[in-house]
Amino acid sequence: MQKSTRALIVLCLLLGLSYHAAIIFRQRKLLSDRPFRDDSFYALTVARNLADGRGLTVADGQIRTNGIQPLFVYVSAIPYLMTSDPYAALRYVQVIHLLVHALSVLVLFRLIRRFSTDSRAPWIGSALWACSYNILTQVTNGLETGLYLLMIQLVILFYMKYFLETAAKLASSAAFGILLGLATLTRIDAGFLCVGIGIHYVSLGRLSVRRFLLGPVVWFAGWAAATMPWWLYNIGLTGSPLPTSGLVQTDLPPFTGPLSESFPELVPYGMMHGSIAQAQGHLGLLEQGVCSQVSCAA
Repeated sequence: MQKSTRALIVLCLLLGLSYHAAIIFRQRKLLSDRPFRDDSFYALTVARNLADGRGLTVADGQIRTNGIQPLFVYVSAIPYLMTSDPYAALRYVQVIHLLVHALSVLVLFRLIRRFSTDSRAPWIGSALWACSYNILTQVTNGLETGLYLLMIQLVILFYMKYFLETAAKLASSAAFGILLGLATLTRIDAGFLCVGIGIHYVSLGRLSVRRFLLGPVVWFAGWAAATMPWWLYNIGLTGSPLPTSGLVQTDLPPFTGPLSESFPELVPYGMMHGSIAQAQGHLGLLEQGVCSQVSCAA
């Protein structure tokens, strides 16, 4: 590898590390700013309440919810177990993002090395992944994005190594099923990835009974073992195994009139803050503004 190529790879890695460091060590008053998103603080509020022993709740710890990606929330509860300072906790959340991104770079390196015969490709590809601005802003946004990307990479690497390149074994099949379950708990969309991998494995041909049992059957058992507590929690909370916004969404009283008149009914559910009078005033202005643009029924 040429010296210029090695220098560019090192530069990319340092740029990525510098981006993370700049966010972790920025001023206290800026910690809650971008790249955190509004949804980040919903998830982190649940994580904080979980660390405080209030369970999976939002607002003041009284409203239960399942409108989250559970694995990320549980991981994000660790900073709130370490400190009672919410700003220090945000720094620790970003440290977790850094560690997840670093692992993602390493896993991508191994993946590219399996696909490419060019010895430079894994170094260049993983270095670009480390410093890409689009990736950096996504993996530090206070949400499960970075962890989900890492899970997808791990699933692909594990599948290739233990099922495409070697004969399946019981231990590796069980571990893979659990990994698929953790990917699903990271983001429920991973369920489609699980189904796709199962279809691909079955379509390879020469699928004996033993191969099927050590493949999809054991995978499903591991997946179910990892995810079943979450589905049971959802059913107990809302009656459906799929996550919603929990009691915030399912138990809201119906709107019986204009938004400003219905607002007092929503106050106990913690959906908005501030005095009722101020909120009604803002909502009244909102309705007037909307009605000035469209025809409103009386």
